[in-house]
Amino acid sequence: MNVNNQEIPWSRNEIYVNLLLMIILITFGSAIIILKNWLIVLVFWLFFGLYLVVGRYVTCRHCDFLGKPCCSWCVGIIGDKLYKRSQVKSFPEVGLWKMLIFDVLWLFLAILTPYLLYGYYLITEGLKMLDWILLGIYSIIGVLTLYVHSKGCKKCPISGCPLSGKRKMED
Repeated sequence: MNVNNQEIPWSRNEIYVNLLLMIILITFGSAIIILKNWLIVLVFWLFFGLYLVVGRYVTCRHCDFLGKPCCSWCVGIIGDKLYKRSQVKSFPEVGLWKMLIFDVLWLFLAILTPYLLYGYYLITEGLKMLDWILLGIYSIIGVLTLYVHSKGCKKCPISGCPLSGKRKMED
């Protein structure tokens, strides 16, 4: 597929909302982690860093949207600065299992980090009402972020992606 002759399927607002929600999720997640254990925030950032660098390397470097705004939290633009485009057009070029391990796993470990930390504190010290409220807000932001992202994925015209709407229509 060549997107140079085709418009990007996402509106500017969809791209900005996706990016803004991810920034809010990372910022709020960092804040609630710092309240419990400031060292764990480094693990949280490491997981997000691995998702953005390693995960996107596995899934996006051969994508036609590399270097363009995309619904994947503008990683198409970020990825273009990190690595050069692959000539292989399979999606993901290294296999679905590697996409799951090196992309999806890092994202979910990052998102789950506050839950794991607060779960530890629930078992060892107990949680206060404020902790439950903060986890509730984080949960809402997380679900909203993933929901909005998935809506963008469904508009993606790349047929080889296991998450795009194009693949679902062909199956």
